[in-house]
Amino acid sequence: MKGSVIKKIYKSAIEVACKPIRGQNENELAILGKLGQSPRILYFYGQSYVNNSHVMVSEWAERGNLRELYDNFDIPWTRKIQIAKDIFQGITFLRTVNIFHHDIRCENVFVLRDLNVKLGNFKCAREVNGVSTNLSALVTNIIRWMSPELIEKYKRDPNKHKNENVYTINCEMFSFGMLMWELCYEKLPYESWEYMKISDHVLNGRREDIFEGKFKTSDEKEIQLEFIKIIGEAWRHQPELRITVPTLSLKLEELSRKYPIPPDAPLLLKDKELDLDGLKGQNRNQKLKESLLPKFDDDPEEIIEDEDIIIPLETGTELHKKKNYEDAWKCFKQNAELGNPAAKFWIGYYLHYVYHVEKDPIQARKLFKEAADENNHSESQCRYAVSLLGDLNKEGNEDIKDKNRKEIIRYFELAAENQS
Repeated sequence: MKGSVIKKIYKSAIEVACKPIRGQNENELAILGKLGQSPRILYFYGQSYVNNSHVMVSEWAERGNLRELYDNFDIPWTRKIQIAKDIFQGITFLRTVNIFHHDIRCENVFVLRDLNVKLGNFKCAREVNGVSTNLSALVTNIIRWMSPELIEKYKRDPNKHKNENVYTINCEMFSFGMLMWELCYEKLPYESWEYMKISDHVLNGRREDIFEGKFKTSDEKEIQLEFIKIIGEAWRHQPELRITVPTLSLKLEELSRKYPIPPDAPLLLKDKELDLDGLKGQNRNQKLKESLLPKFDDDPEEIIEDEDIIIPLETGTELHKKKNYEDAWKCFKQNAELGNPAAKFWIGYYLHYVYHVEKDPIQARKLFKEAADENNHSESQCRYAVSLLGDLNKEGNEDIKDKNRKEIIRYFELAAENQS
């Protein structure tokens, strides 16, 4: 048990979390029902009745949330890259299904036994075109991660302006930048500061201090500097000048390739082992170093290019129905590159059935399997099985043929089970 959350075993093998349903959970249930399955979102199994209470049943996070993890351990820098990348893939997945999270911070990132992380807690989430969440009652808790335009909204008159659609993807990007800072330094932003002090500080174009740590290797130093660059680009005061989703997705992907987690590296380090800000052993109440980031001075000449705009996956499927295969392909490709399993299915579909692109059955099969495994998607499971079946008689090795038969049966059974 963790607080009011109870651990149970589902289907004799799966560890799940059972959380009591209260009035404030109704919106969360509505959002969860629209999410489907993504490898970067904490999986929601449904509702149940446990210990005389109605509960939400979701994936069990053995290690709690990311804030609890960094409070008890130091996280190696290469793992921080993977964590940031996985969280951002969760955010981009939400974008493809037209949902904003509204409360991005380490406390809402859940850590599995194997240290994989998943985005959760959707009580503040809303559809992109829906009325923005009124966060008046929660502002004092989440202001540390809140963009200046949102702070301004609630500072003016939270009740008068509660239905304004101020919230955009740029607000999510700002919050992710704050989460990156939190992960970088393993502490709450503006720790011990009161609401009004944070509000005035951020609205005046100022941010948390950025310090360079002390490191044992040059790689660790370079990783922190890359984090600092991303944080600075996400923190821009003008929303339209913040780093875009495709740009950040590419940067995190490049970082994870350049600095993979070494196979012999420890999963975690002892708490306070790393000197994350270069102030270890010194009096932190003294101003010992100048922050690496000055007050923000946005460059008005920077613009957001059209290709940086994420086209929702639903738009792509509508374009496909209208036989606009070229634009549909662009949409599917963009979303697949952001890790959306359903988009991978569509890319595989186009490659297999030759819509707009050259036929590539091998790559199509690979994508069908990825979508089948990541999203538990019945049509992907069926298409993967059919693609194997089509090549079964071409295989001369009986052992491989027998193995493929079992694979075909397994995926047909999965497809049938998920369609029922």
